[in-house]
Amino acid sequence: MQEIRKEDPNLPILLTSGYNNESLDELDQYQNVGFIQKPYTMEELENAIRDAVKQ
Repeated sequence: MQEIRKEDPNLPILLTSGYNNESLDELDQYQNVGFIQKPYTMEELENAIRDAVKQ
């Protein structure tokens, strides 16, 4: 994520993981960064992508 932000600080980023990581609260400090927990449905993924590009 940090490397992507070096290229374009405004690019929306959607992170995904199967691990329940408590440090995800730290994502709130970043602009245009979303997170979706695995496993997810196609509908959940579509909604997360839609939300990410709206920001």
